[in-house]
Amino acid sequence: FSNDLNLGLTNNSSSSKNTAAMVLGGAVGATVGLIAGSRIGYGLSTCAKGEWFCGIGGAILGGLIGENLGVVGGVGIATGNHKRFGTGVLTSMGITVVGLLAASAIDFNSPNSGYLLLAIPAAQIAAVIKLKK
Repeated sequence: FSNDLNLGLTNNSSSSKNTAAMVLGGAVGATVGLIAGSRIGYGLSTCAKGEWFCGIGGAILGGLIGENLGVVGGVGIATGNHKRFGTGVLTSMGITVVGLLAASAIDFNSPNSGYLLLAIPAAQIAAVIKLKK
């Protein structure tokens, strides 16, 4: 493959180590962002005393935002390349929207319905890695 079209299929060990570090960075960043965003979103929700359920919407929204920021930040930390952060966040959010729309259109009673939701973070990480290279 030429250098212009390196999809990680070459046998260059430094390239594969770098790609593995970016995948790991994206996965860790997504996890940390999801948890932190959920906690912040829940904390910002205004609930009456003794009510906990009203903060679920804020936790979901905060988790989605945090996960998107975390993917881009994690890949950026792994590579040391913090350029194109805004483009990465917009790309990641676009993949989230398309993935959630596609997931809402499928039958959740089928045994394979959850795989689409699991594919969203993988697609986000792959897209952000492609942007960073």
